[in-house]
Amino acid sequence: MKFSELISELTEMWLLWMKHNSIVRDESLPIEQRKVSAKECERLINREYELTEQLDNFFKNEQG
Repeated sequence: MKFSELISELTEMWLLWMKHNSIVRDESLPIEQRKVSAKECERLINREYELTEQLDNFFKNEQG
């Protein structure tokens, strides 16, 4: 994956996480809806770790 694609996906992932995190924190919403968003937040965080690792590898390969 290209560097620009990694950055683009990371940005999109972050925006989605912020949306779902807002839902999780909104106590006026039904608990089931909040749980679904909490699970999505977890999935997005795991994807963030994957993307960060790929970005780290990109820089390691550029320096090597």
